Amino acid sequence: MSEDACTAVRWRGPLAWLLPALMMLAVFLQPALGASPDKPDVYTYPADVVDGALKTWVVEAGLIFVPENRSNPQSRLIPVAFWRLAGTAAAVHAPVFVLPGGPGEWFAPADLKDAAFARRIRALMASGRDIVVVNQRGHPDTPATAPFTMGRCAPAADDAPDREADLALRERDCFAAGVERWRARGVDVSGYSLPEMVEDIEAIRSALNYPRIALFGISFGSQWSIGYMHRYPHRVERAVLGGVEPIALGYDSPEWVWQAIERVLNEASASPALASIRPAGGFAEALRVVLRRLDARPVRVPAVHPKWGQATLTLSGLDLRQALRRPFPDLSDRENLEHLPKFVSQIANGDYRYLARWTLDDRRDDWESPMMNALVDASIGIDAALDRQFQEEAGKVPLGDVNRRLRARQGVQGSAPIDASWRVPLRGPMELLLIQGDADLSTPLENIDHVTFSQVNSRRVIIERGSHFAIDEALEQIGDFGAFIAAFLESAAAVPSQRGAPTGAANTLRITLAPYAFKSSGKEK
Repeated sequence: MSEDACTAVRWRGPLAWLLPALMMLAVFLQPALGASPDKPDVYTYPADVVDGALKTWVVEAGLIFVPENRSNPQSRLIPVAFWRLAGTAAAVHAPVFVLPGGPGEWFAPADLKDAAFARRIRALMASGRDIVVVNQRGHPDTPATAPFTMGRCAPAADDAPDREADLALRERDCFAAGVERWRARGVDVSGYSLPEMVEDIEAIRSALNYPRIALFGISFGSQWSIGYMHRYPHRVERAVLGGVEPIALGYDSPEWVWQAIERVLNEASASPALASIRPAGGFAEALRVVLRRLDARPVRVPAVHPKWGQATLTLSGLDLRQALRRPFPDLSDRENLEHLPKFVSQIANGDYRYLARWTLDDRRDDWESPMMNALVDASIGIDAALDRQFQEEAGKVPLGDVNRRLRARQGVQGSAPIDASWRVPLRGPMELLLIQGDADLSTPLENIDHVTFSQVNSRRVIIERGSHFAIDEALEQIGDFGAFIAAFLESAAAVPSQRGAPTGAANTLRITLAPYAFKSSGKEK
């Protein structure tokens, strides 16, 4: 599981002051309010949004108070934020619960001003269903919530090559310090886990009086959805999942991620537009060579960064491996794939300046990750046998260990780990639409083979050239892809049009996005 880059958007609206005030009153008057795990308190308020096209989205925002740790009868109550859009056929269809990714992603009503997010919501609303966005417990953007962050981790030294063991030690110590700091301040860190988040969905479903629901989630949102389907299969009618992350695959296969990188680089090697910068043997082989070179002989490189100034760094193969999955943090996943060949060409020719800049930013980064990100990931973990398989793969493929940060946190006494029953294949009456890109470097294509589905109307969609956010890319490029999703939600059979007819086995569609707009020149952003 890679850690998604998330954009935090705070609550807005003329009555935005009211919800924090109500929350503080509820916290101090919990006994008087009579809140309990069986009947949590819910507060709602209007939070309409006017987007760039001057469309008014009528939004009902809300906050529900739930136990921080449901296994503790004396647990304090904490807020979980949600918001709702009313559908045109809500009396006929179950609502769609939209679950953010991450962990640590946050969806605010103001995100409806973002074109990509609005396309998602329009596709879901075309089915006539209510849309209920459920945000994650413990997120710092929850109204009146303390800045529940992990704190800054100790950086690597500039003048020595970073090592796997040192990186793991820094990550473990940083996580452990965050756990102890918040525990000392009265936070029950064991409550920030996948099972508790599943129960939050159920609490909101019950409070809003929906007998059954549908689910929509990308990345961790898909994993959270699968968790709810595992615990409450009879409550789920259907689900649309992208960037699929089964609970059994909390870690990523180094081999599958490397294969996705190879697919992109092999297409780049065949592109006439990149002939002037194509290394001998192609981009994938050049990447293998430069990783071996940096492993054997780390290099000292001057770095210049607009925020951190100048420094001279010693770069190793580990630094390049850390950057490879998202070398350009300010660009979209698709744009990162389009810039990747040029990045490989630069380092293959001995130009490490951009890598040094990326590494300096990574080491000096002062952004504090929400604590709940690490706690939830640690609660999911991975099966020991599968972990051994992935560690063996790490020694065989050039990418190495892609799970080093996640593995380092295991063993710290934070949130309670899930038991093995959560990792069994998904069974139940629900129907699934699984949408996966074959260039997904965060949740590889092969992940969908580990989600069991057998219903007649369940299907898989493999999007060639699709990144981790292949759903968004298909919604942008393929005119009726949104109608395809809406038709699935309406229980109707449909096939999206595209360049060439869909191909594949029964219940599996393959659709192709436009060719990559690979970059061969230009200054890095």
